[in-house]
Amino acid sequence: MENFLSITVKVIVRLVLIIAVSAIAFIALHGYDTASVIVKNFAVRFKYEAVKIYYGKDAEKIADLRKKTEEYDDRASNKLTDISILKQIKKSAKSGSAENQFILAGLYYLGIKDVKQDRAEAVKWYERAAGQGHKAAQEMLGKIAAYEQTKKSAEEGSAESQFKLAQMYDSGYGIGKDSAEAFKWYQKAAGQGHAEAKKIADAINFEQTKKSEEENRIKLAEENRVKAEMYYRGTGVKQDYAEAAVWYKKAAEQGLSDAQYALGGIYYNGLGAEENPKEAFKWYKKAADQGHSGAQYAIGTMYYDGLGVTRRYGGAVNWYKKAAQQGHAGAQYALGGMYYDGRGIIQDYDKALHWYKKAAEQGSAEAQKKLDEIERN
Repeated sequence: MENFLSITVKVIVRLVLIIAVSAIAFIALHGYDTASVIVKNFAVRFKYEAVKIYYGKDAEKIADLRKKTEEYDDRASNKLTDISILKQIKKSAKSGSAENQFILAGLYYLGIKDVKQDRAEAVKWYERAAGQGHKAAQEMLGKIAAYEQTKKSAEEGSAESQFKLAQMYDSGYGIGKDSAEAFKWYQKAAGQGHAEAKKIADAINFEQTKKSEEENRIKLAEENRVKAEMYYRGTGVKQDYAEAAVWYKKAAEQGLSDAQYALGGIYYNGLGAEENPKEAFKWYKKAADQGHSGAQYAIGTMYYDGLGVTRRYGGAVNWYKKAAQQGHAGAQYALGGMYYDGRGIIQDYDKALHWYKKAAEQGSAEAQKKLDEIERN
């Protein structure tokens, strides 16, 4: 007989897969957002049902597994290739399990992984589950009927039905969410003068245009940054810091944080442009405000040195923290020093050691040297 640990491992693997399948069926019924809540609320019951499917009458002997598998892993959907689980679901459904008839129907309805989409087969299993009083299956049949009727009317030219069909696709009501189809039907209804459909279609158009413009802006900025890198490093062209500065500035003005950081470095080091700490601080700050850890560290250092800005140790600590929390080794070492010396913050040796260790773990020789020094003393 398999030991309890072996049994537990096997059950948990199968439970996660069963829950993922259940989630898919509920998404078809309730839409994604609602489904995620429903699945979590009923996770324990689904898991216990899965135990019963796997162990049959002996399920009661290991019912405590319910307490050991509380977490719902939404990554389980990536494991649906386990054909044996699907076979178990089919077998259980054929044996009369209303719950698994409902799950199987959902798989056929949406066409998930190894199950080819077959709406007729889905309806058949929904009807079997509904016939046993399965409320969710009954509700799903109602939604399918409403969808089919609405679609037929929409295709015949009813503006109101086109609008309703768009809403169904938008929410995933009984069919699975499909934004492209939703937009198509909103446009059709809008074209017939449906005011609300037009309002929504225009809003979607605006967002799509805005998204497209943003993508183009980023693409152009990145192209400019790449040109700057080529001139800065002399890759494929003659090295020219001044030309690099021109292209970095173009990309920086287009909002690219990497370019803003690089331009800050141009002004900080005086390579390609006259050394200008205030201008360096300006561009570092723009990149830092976008979360660029290198720029945050640079800003901290400028506050510490009083370069391009009034010296303020508290400001240095603030920016060092931001960069350190993102894993910047230089900032972690610098922050450790601020805590160790009590500059800009209350002295705290424990926190100093914490940040020195973080930096040393990333290969900072300075941090490791400081830790060795502290240990010797």
